[in-house]
Amino acid sequence: MKIGLVINPQSGVGGSVALKGSDGAELQELAKRRDGEPRGVKRAQAFLERLFLRIDDLNKELSWKTWGDEMGEIVLKSHQVVFEVLGRSESPTVGADTSEACSVISRAGVDILIFVGGDGTARDVLEGVCPGTLVLGIPSGVKMHSGVFAITPDAAADLIRDLLFGEPIRKVEKEVRDYDSQKSDENQSVITKCFGEMWVPDSTSHVQQTKVPGSQDEALLTEEIIAYIFDNISQHREKAIVIGPGRTCLLLKERLGVAGTLLGFDVMLQDEQWLLDVPFSVLKELQNKGAIHIFLSFSRAQGFLLGRGNQQLSAEVLSELSWADDFTFLGTLPKLKSLEGRPLRVDTGSRDLDRSFEGLVEISCGYDERVVYQVSAV
Repeated sequence: MKIGLVINPQSGVGGSVALKGSDGAELQELAKRRDGEPRGVKRAQAFLERLFLRIDDLNKELSWKTWGDEMGEIVLKSHQVVFEVLGRSESPTVGADTSEACSVISRAGVDILIFVGGDGTARDVLEGVCPGTLVLGIPSGVKMHSGVFAITPDAAADLIRDLLFGEPIRKVEKEVRDYDSQKSDENQSVITKCFGEMWVPDSTSHVQQTKVPGSQDEALLTEEIIAYIFDNISQHREKAIVIGPGRTCLLLKERLGVAGTLLGFDVMLQDEQWLLDVPFSVLKELQNKGAIHIFLSFSRAQGFLLGRGNQQLSAEVLSELSWADDFTFLGTLPKLKSLEGRPLRVDTGSRDLDRSFEGLVEISCGYDERVVYQVSAV
């Protein structure tokens, strides 16, 4: 099998520092000044580690085409695989470099092109890749609305192994989606639009679904959830209350009296003062000073509890928290049914930590109504 690999080495740099993306040199520089760390190379490394796990002679079955330096060459070299570098870009790389790399590599002929990044990277891939090329994204960005990504680096590796060993996998077109900057107001609503489609290997256990909005029919159900949390918030007042991103959580923030952040974490302290749009460092500081309680929802259709748009909850913070005592999960039954039986996902970047979260969790789904649902580390 001939595989192309293109890494956006800047992807995800804005996630843990409360920025809403990593697109463009200005935003990347701001993220680095806030001590943000890119995730692309690490996520590619995790993909390769899983791919070659327990199969010593797999290298004989694969040949790789990639781009120079951090865009693929360095990671492949560390695994001593057979690969060809088809070009290089100056550092720091920009979106046009991703487009050029994907254009050259897809024209050189590969069975599948693996790229590492988020929605912005997917748009760059779409811009450059030859029509009809089979692609698969490894998620490492902040914005993750597109349907062209594997669930995790491990899932991407398992899918490649299934393809290699003869497992029939459907080839389907999936949307590349990103924020519509002309219509979105991040503190009120986030509007995405489809920029095009790419061909991906289709496997519901390996490939994430396109994130979709909810229907108006759920408004009453969501109001009941918010009303119950509001009426019982006193049981958590001895802790700092941390409320995560998403429309459901925004409604809770508004009910508690603040015009909160749709895509970020806001904190109500014990004295009812608010800290808005906080990065991971603030959450860690609050945790060190005393207890925190986190209200969190999950992404519709995709079902991610952790790892998509809430990277402020870093592995360092999460490792000190308890699912049972320190979290309240929110979500309507229709939102759960959008998963079509798939478990809720956790993807923190630490496999051991992800496994520690596996099992059943309790979800508040109405006024004094709860369900339990399966959480899985893929």
